[in-house]
Amino acid sequence: MSNEQYQKARSEISEKVIQCTDELVQHTKEAQANAEFIFSNTYTMIELSVVCFVVVVVAVAVVLWAYIVRPLVTFNEIIKNGRMLPVTGARETQNLAISFNRIREENKAKQKTIKHQAEHDALTGLLNRGSYDKIICRYKRDRESFALILVDVDAFKKVNDSYGHLEGDRVLKRVADLLKNAFRSEDYVCRIGGDEFAVIMHSMTEDKRQVIKRKIEAINFELKNLTDETFGVSISAGIAFYDQKSDQKDIYKEADDALYAVKKHRHCD
Repeated sequence: MSNEQYQKARSEISEKVIQCTDELVQHTKEAQANAEFIFSNTYTMIELSVVCFVVVVVAVAVVLWAYIVRPLVTFNEIIKNGRMLPVTGARETQNLAISFNRIREENKAKQKTIKHQAEHDALTGLLNRGSYDKIICRYKRDRESFALILVDVDAFKKVNDSYGHLEGDRVLKRVADLLKNAFRSEDYVCRIGGDEFAVIMHSMTEDKRQVIKRKIEAINFELKNLTDETFGVSISAGIAFYDQKSDQKDIYKEADDALYAVKKHRHCD
């Protein structure tokens, strides 16, 4: 091979090497640019995904707080204060509030019924002996003035023996109604025994004795002139007064003694 041919071949090889190198560099640059584009897009997507995830988490947290956590915290405080729950928040918390309020009202009604039964006489609906004892203790503790009127139905045993217990019960209910209507709403009318009643009159003093007597006389007038099927009966009453000077006084005994004296003479004393 001549020198000229050698140089020509060398030149061609060199050109091809350069061309190949340029193509390889260009291909590498294109591959690198494509990789950078893919990486950039992927990174952007990751960033967007993270942002979206954070937004979703925050939104869920806000919703949970607004519709579940906050109502439950509020419910806890309201329950401690014994109040009705507001029907707010998510459907589940609303259903919870509705159910709780219903159960609370049912329990309240049951407790009211139980309390009423514990404090009242089943036959007449008047306060019972337990309530009478509590009221007397409270008045004495607070040193308030009051009048105690002990009442019983005259010859009640004879009524039961002659006409039966049903008629006797009817008499007791009639007497109870008349006592309840004769005295003030702030006074306490109690049934403390079989045919024994007690009336505790708030803020009553000795100078009002005649007022009380007239009430008893009016009741006896009603009983004597009944227009229903109940036969005429009468009541006797003993009156005693309590004030700040009567701290050691046995007011029940005093009223009972007065009742005994009245029954002996068949009039109110």
